[in-house]
Amino acid sequence: MNKRIKLPARGKSCLHIACFDLRNYVFFNQKNRGSHLAWQCPICKKEALLDDLKIDNYVFEILFKTKEVKATFVMIEYNGDW
Repeated sequence: MNKRIKLPARGKSCLHIACFDLRNYVFFNQKNRGSHLAWQCPICKKEALLDDLKIDNYVFEILFKTKEVKATFVMIEYNGDW
């Protein structure tokens, strides 16, 4: 089951626009310390350490504006429209 992202984030070295949920990411990494998957972006697999994470304020704003909608995804166009 997919859950709605609450706090959209990505690593500073990530080149993609897609975000992951920061709270779930931190929880997973604290639970899986020492794993080869620890502190890797779940999208691009680049290193994404805690100090290197950024909140995406644009996606956060979209999530806030659509919080009452039961959409499963939001498409963001190249020009920034959604």
